[in-house]
Amino acid sequence: MTKADVVKARLIELFNLCNAGRYSKVTSYVRPGAEESTCSLVKRNTKKGYSFGKFMTQTDSYGEILIWEVYYRDADRRGEIWAFRLLNGKYVLIDIDPIRDPDK
Repeated sequence: MTKADVVKARLIELFNLCNAGRYSKVTSYVRPGAEESTCSLVKRNTKKGYSFGKFMTQTDSYGEILIWEVYYRDADRRGEIWAFRLLNGKYVLIDIDPIRDPDK
């Protein structure tokens, strides 16, 4: 499995746990204290489904960041960028940003 596949699998697991209301199981996927807000966002935006866009990597002073674009069907937002970093042997969500129009 590639890093892209591993992060995508973790993202799907995170979405499934949030949509099932299993917030206590989400702790290994997100930063401490972000479980409820992350799951609230997931439940609101993935109700009618989602699809994956591009996979990207970036590097900063702390190391590699693995990023998936996620597009929502019938949500208030067009989509978001979900960024993960390897922490303690697991890829953990570190940031969620809206996908911006290229013209803006």
